[in-house]
Amino acid sequence: MALKQSVKNQIVFEHSRAPRGAKTEVVKRWADFLGCSVNRIWTVIPTDRKRSKETDKTEDLQEITKIVFQIKHRVPDGTPPLSTDQAYEIAMKNKIITGDIPRYSIASINRMARQLKLNKKTRRIQRFQAERPNEMHHVDASTSNHFYAVKVLPDGDFLLKLHGPSQNYKNKPTPIHQRVWIYGIVDDYSGCAFAEYIVAPGESEVDNLTFLKRAWTVSDDKTFCGLPDKIKGDKGPMMRGRVTKDLFERFNVETDPSVPGAKDTHGKIERPWRTHWQRFERQFLVVDDWKKFEITLSELNRQLLNYLQNEYNLRKHRFEKEITREQAWKKINLYGGIRPLPADAFNTAHEKVERKVRRDGTFSLDNKLYEVKGLHDAKVNVLTCIFTGKMMVQEIETGEKYEVIEFKPNPIGKFTAHPHTPYQKNKKAAQDLHITGSLFEEKKEPTNVVPMPIREQGEQTFDHVFDIGAYASLKDAMADFSSMTGIYPEADSEQRRTLEKLFMKNELRREFVRGIADQCVHEQEAQNWR
Repeated sequence: MALKQSVKNQIVFEHSRAPRGAKTEVVKRWADFLGCSVNRIWTVIPTDRKRSKETDKTEDLQEITKIVFQIKHRVPDGTPPLSTDQAYEIAMKNKIITGDIPRYSIASINRMARQLKLNKKTRRIQRFQAERPNEMHHVDASTSNHFYAVKVLPDGDFLLKLHGPSQNYKNKPTPIHQRVWIYGIVDDYSGCAFAEYIVAPGESEVDNLTFLKRAWTVSDDKTFCGLPDKIKGDKGPMMRGRVTKDLFERFNVETDPSVPGAKDTHGKIERPWRTHWQRFERQFLVVDDWKKFEITLSELNRQLLNYLQNEYNLRKHRFEKEITREQAWKKINLYGGIRPLPADAFNTAHEKVERKVRRDGTFSLDNKLYEVKGLHDAKVNVLTCIFTGKMMVQEIETGEKYEVIEFKPNPIGKFTAHPHTPYQKNKKAAQDLHITGSLFEEKKEPTNVVPMPIREQGEQTFDHVFDIGAYASLKDAMADFSSMTGIYPEADSEQRRTLEKLFMKNELRREFVRGIADQCVHEQEAQNWR
C-alpha cells in the first residue's frame, strides 16, 4: 500500500524519539493502525546499517563449508560421517582454516552445505541394456528372507519352515547348521529370470556351477536357457574360482565381475530380490498358523518355477512396454538362436594340481595313493572332476592323458612284468646299427627355404578334458600295438582278425589297445621266466 509522505514523517519521528527497547512496539502499533505488515513499516524507517551484497558475505562461508565437509566425509565408505562441529574443530586445530577468516556458526555451515548439495550421496546413474538376448547374464546368490531348514528327509530332500520378518542374518534359526539359499540369474536384455532354492552351509563354487547347469540347460518346464556371451556377478566364490574360470574359457563365456559395493552396476539381479521377497516368499506368512507351516525344498522350487513362468517373466519389459520379458527373450531367434550347452560339459569342470609320478607308477593326493596305467617317472597334472570325482593325469611334457586307479600292491609271490620304455627299446636297437665316417667329411651346401603356407582353422570343437582319445584308423591302432609288443601278425592270420575285431568293438580307444598290449607283453615276460 502507498503511504503519504506526512504519515511516513510521523512514523520516522515517533521511532526516533522512542527509547531503546520500545522501537519495535512503535512499528507494531503503526502496522495495526494502518492495516499493513510490520515489514512494510520497517521499510519506511531509515537505518545507518550498511547492507552488503550476499555474494560478499558468503564467499568465505562457502570455502569453509567445503573444507569442513571434506573432513566430515573423509571416513571410509560405509562408515557414518563425523559431526559438523567435530570436522570444524579438526580443520581449525590443523590450521586448514586460518584464523583471519571469521568463525561461522555450525547452523550456517550446515545451511550452506545444503545449498551446495554436499550432503547428497548418490549421483545420477546411466542405464544400460544388452543389444540382444543372452548377450549378458547377471547371476547372484542370497539367503532366503523367511525360510529355514529344519531337517533332512530320508529321500535327501529338506523340510523347511518359516521364521518371522524381524530375524536378521545372524539370528536366523539353523537347526541343522545349514541355510536356505536362493540362486538367481537374469538376462540383461529381456529381464527374463530363473531361480532355484538350495540348502547349504554357505555360498560355494560347486553350488553356483550346479545352478548354472540347470539354468543354461534346455528344458520343457522353463523358458530361460542357452549360454551367454558374458556373465556378470559379484566377487563371490564363483567369480574367484579357478575351476569356473577354466570352464568359462572353454565355453567361450567372458566374465564381467561387479565392483564391490557398486550395486548400481549389478542392480538387474539385486533389485529383483526385493520383488521376490514381497511377491513370492511373503505370501506364505498369511496362511493360518504360519509358524507351524512346513514345506519341502522340492515343492518350494516347484512353486517358485510356477511364479517365475506364470507371473514374473510375463510382466512388461522395462523399456518395450508392449511386450513381456518372455517375448523379449524369445527374440533370440532373430539372432540365430541360443548357444546350447555342450552335452556332459559340466562334468569336465575340474581342479588341477601338479604331481610327480614315481618310478613305481604311483602318486599321492590328499593322503591317498593312486596308480597311473602306462606311465612312470614323469611330472603330471592331476585333473579331478568337482562333480563326479573322476580322475585322470596329463603328462606335462607330452600332453598325453592317462587313466588313474587306486593303488593296490601285489601280494607276496606275484610278479607283474612291465614293458620296456621307448628309451630302453631304442637303446637296445642302437647296437645293431652300422656307423662309419664322421659328420664333417664333406662340405654341406645350404638348401633353399620353402615357405610354409598359412593354415586355416577348421570348425571349432569342444575339448573334453577327460577323453583320453582314440586312434584315427585301425591301421594306426595295429601299428602302435606292434611297436609296444614287438608282435607283427600276418595280414590274413586269425590272430590279426581277432585283434582287429576287438579294437573296432572298443572304438579304437587308446586305453583299450594299451591294455591288450600290456597283457601280451606280460605273457611274453612270464614265458621267458619259466
